[in-house]
Order: sequence, then C-alpha cells, then structure tokens
Amino acid sequence: MHKYTRTGNIIFWIGIVIFIIGAAMHENITGAPEPYTSYARPVMILSVIVILLTNFFRNDKKK
Repeated sequence: MHKYTRTGNIIFWIGIVIFIIGAAMHENITGAPEPYTSYARPVMILSVIVILLTNFFRNDKKK
C-alpha cells in the first residue's frame, strides 16, 4: 500500500471493514435476521465507493 498516502490507506481499510460488515449481514451467507438483510447490499455498495475514493489519495510520483 505504498502508492497511497496515509489518509488513503485509512480510507481503504475502513472500506474493507465496511464491506465485511455488509457481507456479514447478507442473508445467504450468515442467515442474519430480516431487518439487517435489507441493509446488506447498500452497505456493500457504499464500501466499494469508499474503496474507489482511495484513488484520489495517491502519493506523488517523483521522476
């Protein structure tokens, strides 16, 4: 993860954690109760967006 700044690394790992939480709420994987399964897909989509935001926090390449 050397290509990202410290902020980019933090955002990336937060996105990974959010994705894991969304996957844990998914009904097919864990058999989660009904109220939580409706939030699984939006949480996983949010995490992908957060992970994509890390591309704006790249280190400058020195030539």
